[in-house]
Amino acid sequence: MSPGSRPSEASPGASAPVATATGAGRTGAAPMDPGAFTGWAGAAHDRVAQPWSSWSRRRGPRLMTLRVPFPDGWTVTTRDRVVRAAAPGTDGAVTVEVAPLRAAAGAVEDTLEAELPIGAALHLARPLAVRSARGWPVEVIRASVVRGGAVVEERIGAFFRFGDAIAPVLVRGRDPGAWNRVVGSLDAIVLAADFVEGAGPACLADVLGLDGGAA
Repeated sequence: MSPGSRPSEASPGASAPVATATGAGRTGAAPMDPGAFTGWAGAAHDRVAQPWSSWSRRRGPRLMTLRVPFPDGWTVTTRDRVVRAAAPGTDGAVTVEVAPLRAAAGAVEDTLEAELPIGAALHLARPLAVRSARGWPVEVIRASVVRGGAVVEERIGAFFRFGDAIAPVLVRGRDPGAWNRVVGSLDAIVLAADFVEGAGPACLADVLGLDGGAA
């Protein structure tokens, strides 16, 4: 599907603070270097870790979904409407997670903060505004998960805009060797994504636009 005529294409904001994990999470990962993510590079900077509130109202198209054309060899599963694909030869250490369309408010923070290890913080690169292969506006943000002074995971968030909604894509690298082997090919895979029809609402609340969280 081509973007065609759409509402405002302004990229989602990313100026809000990022949370430090306080609950249970993954531990024991080895330090890693960021790796060369060519084409999506941004100037690095840090964010102060603070809590972030959840978005409160669901808006945007309900019958569209973002489809990423994963190459042969990727292991693709779906759970709770989230598509998760593992890169071949990485033993699940490099994954791409494609979430359903959601309200733009909080999409960046909720995606990049997911499943942070206890005591970890995010070091973020500056947002980069790009266009997908199909012409969709995308905001790309690279993030390093740092714990105990060491990088334990690399993340890249790609936030596809459809009208006033966002389809988040999260790339995660938990092993430095696996990450550095495949990171150079991930931008072409993710940015080949396109919106397609046929993904219906998850429940009646989606149809009615009822609140999904605290105001």
